[in-house]
Amino acid sequence: MTDRPLRLRFAPSPTGFFHVGGARTALYNWAIAQRE
Repeated sequence: MTDRPLRLRFAPSPTGFFHVGGARTALYNWAIAQRE
């Protein structure tokens, strides 16, 4: 493993609309970032 900081990405939807799947991914990313 490396000592580099963790980077998480939240990619936009190709249609441009925010949807539940995107919200779930954003929430997971936030939770992982808080844990690290």
